[in-house]
Amino acid sequence: MAVHESYRSPSLICAEQDDFCVAMWVGTPRVEDVRAMVAQGERGLERYGGKTLLANVIARRRPEDPPAKADFSGAFRSELMSFAKRDELHALATAHLVLAGGFLGAAVRTFLNTVRLV
Repeated sequence: MAVHESYRSPSLICAEQDDFCVAMWVGTPRVEDVRAMVAQGERGLERYGGKTLLANVIARRRPEDPPAKADFSGAFRSELMSFAKRDELHALATAHLVLAGGFLGAAVRTFLNTVRLV
């Protein structure tokens, strides 16, 4: 089966090929984007019994991009925590690839670690 794009927003591009899923973050995350990742995981749960893999890629920002204004509202954090607790989604493996460097990369890694621990 060919790779197909299952979701696109200014912040997130989701693609799938069989049991392999990719979430490529290219901008500031939004609640709708997290919901799209949940939907991607639920499709894998339905089609493959949850035996899917997820590559969660946080891309570098380009110098010409406008400054990011992250708003990690209560609704966003709640949605992300709910997604992170659903072990049945992407049960084979999940890899978080943080390509962003500097302060942004450190902040993303810290945020992801906090989400996984809580």
